[in-house]
Amino acid sequence: MPAFERDETIDKEPNELTINDLFRMFKRRFPWFLLVVVITIIATLIYAFVSPRVYESSVTIKLSAASTSSISSFLQDLPFGIGGSTGGGSILTEIEMITSKGNIERVIRNIGLLDILIPTERRKPGEPEQALISRAVDSLSEQISVNPVKNTNIVKITAAFPEPELAARIANELAKVYNESLYDINKTQAKEKLRFIEAQLPISKAALDLSIQKVREYKEAKQIFLISEEAKALLEVIADFDKQLNAKKMELQTTQAGIAAIREKLSATNEKLISSETISINPLVSELRSKLTNLNIELASLEKLYPATDPRVLQKKKSIEETQKELSKQVVNIVTSQQKIDNPIYSTLMGELVTKEIDYQLYAATIEAIENGRKEYDQRMKQLPVLEQELTEILREESINEQVYVALYKSYIDAQIAEAGIVDQTYIVDAAEPPLYAAKPQKKLIVAIGGVLGVFLGILFVFVLEYLEKRIMDIDELSKMTREAVPIFGFFPKTKAGLLPINPQSPDRALTEAAETAYTRVHLNEHEQVSKVIAITSPERGSGSSTLAYYLAQTIARSRERVLLIDGALRYLNLSKRLGLPHQPTGFSQAISEGFSERIPVVTLQPYLDFLPAGKHDEHPLSLFRGKRFEEWISAMANEYDRILIDTPAMSEDVDASMIIKRTEGVLLVVHLGKTEKSSFEKALRDIAYAQIPLLGLLVNKCQSDNRFFRLKNESRIAKNA
Repeated sequence: MPAFERDETIDKEPNELTINDLFRMFKRRFPWFLLVVVITIIATLIYAFVSPRVYESSVTIKLSAASTSSISSFLQDLPFGIGGSTGGGSILTEIEMITSKGNIERVIRNIGLLDILIPTERRKPGEPEQALISRAVDSLSEQISVNPVKNTNIVKITAAFPEPELAARIANELAKVYNESLYDINKTQAKEKLRFIEAQLPISKAALDLSIQKVREYKEAKQIFLISEEAKALLEVIADFDKQLNAKKMELQTTQAGIAAIREKLSATNEKLISSETISINPLVSELRSKLTNLNIELASLEKLYPATDPRVLQKKKSIEETQKELSKQVVNIVTSQQKIDNPIYSTLMGELVTKEIDYQLYAATIEAIENGRKEYDQRMKQLPVLEQELTEILREESINEQVYVALYKSYIDAQIAEAGIVDQTYIVDAAEPPLYAAKPQKKLIVAIGGVLGVFLGILFVFVLEYLEKRIMDIDELSKMTREAVPIFGFFPKTKAGLLPINPQSPDRALTEAAETAYTRVHLNEHEQVSKVIAITSPERGSGSSTLAYYLAQTIARSRERVLLIDGALRYLNLSKRLGLPHQPTGFSQAISEGFSERIPVVTLQPYLDFLPAGKHDEHPLSLFRGKRFEEWISAMANEYDRILIDTPAMSEDVDASMIIKRTEGVLLVVHLGKTEKSSFEKALRDIAYAQIPLLGLLVNKCQSDNRFFRLKNESRIAKNA
């Protein structure tokens, strides 16, 4: 294959990475890979034994069961980040409440952890106490974890700390603080309700006493002591309406008190809160309340005419339920529209506020429906005689005040019972105990992770080294770069003789055997066309091309072929020095000079082997290589010798080698493993192809292995390439 065609083939074929390439890569870099793995494992071992011990202690608590109404259940499904009532709701919300900053801060203050978490040497000069507390809270939060037990209301609080006793104390104290925070919230709400009822009870008692006195005085003054049956019936109906109305108004007032208490707690967060009045005047809420009022009136009318199982009654109840849900949704949207809920306790209070705001709107709609229903009977009452009207009105007022007082008193008793009945919201299943053994570091696990990490780092390091490697390191890499399109004729081993001057009387045996093999391959590869004038060059200086040129010439001479070995390095004397010959004033430079016609004497190194030194040192020999005299002289020498070997300068240093190659019939390129750079080798291939001179093959210098398997493997590659 012509040189330029071969080079095009090398450039066009894709250079893909195969499994064999990976094995070769790791085989060559295995010491580095092993070193990285060992260093990583040693580093992890040092970390495992040097890192401080951490003890973990856990407390298991059972949360109270959730008790939610239909509206609370509806709230749980809304995507607003709010929960139900305290003590219930999502267990994930409870977990967030446990690890809230407020609870962590109370734990730090109760146990006195500030000096332990933020010692004096870690404090900034003049740093305020609240800033220290904040740093301590952040530090302790990282050492606390809360995990739920699947499908239960049980959670496990785990505290990690360098001291086992403190780890247990922190876990137990956090469970205690969490329980106290829930207890305080429920207790506060119960007290607010009780305080409201206590304030209303004397007022209701005074109003009842006044009503009784007014009835007695009116009867004595008007001398009317009984009312007609019609008035009595109207009084009973109106009294029933008033009873329902008073009950709903009381619930409304209680709800308002609860809303006020919750808003007072939330006001400390500096968040903007939506008032109940703002909600009431909202157009959508007003429309839904009006609709709900009408539906309740229609339901009351239907229940008078039809039984509870009648489809019309059931349909009306369904409409009321749907309207209530829609009203609840609108209230939630209004209340949560400007809230940023990132605190679990704040989230819980917001959930309760929304629930009470919904109750407030429902009570207001129910009150409107009752008042509208009572208007009909008020009109009928006005048709009675005047005295009966007045007495009936006074009696109705007495009945209302009595009902209010009785309801308030009953609520007072219930509120006292509820306050007294508030108990802990959590139950400690298993208290935390000081652990006997450290949970961290887990030495075996760390070493195993270190081993795996070391393997990955080793692989990465090998790939990085391979990527950064600019030199040709082995035969496989060389074959891959040439796509095996260029035959490799011989492998010259690394010997001490290669570093010493060449002694023609005592040649190195290993290099001689390698040269014999190389020349045999060259001879077999020539077929019918014999290359008489061959240039031996290398991509870079110091690749050993001069030494290999001599041993190859010596091998050809032993075959009784007349060989002329020429030192073509005119800028620096190379081969003459390697052979230990004295400087010759005449040589190759004079032989190819224009106008020089004398015959240049050669040095006979052995039978059939003549050597032509470089001759006069010339810093600018390009004019000699371009001259016609060079071509004529080479042709003349080719008639006298069977082979002419020209040892050229390195191709990366100057263009002398390219000019000499132009006058030859073939090139042998010497590659020094571990020294020749890939870029220089590729440039040499391009320069040879540009000269359009056949690249006969490669000579590989400094092969590291003397292993028989290695030699057989390379011999098979030579045969394949040839």
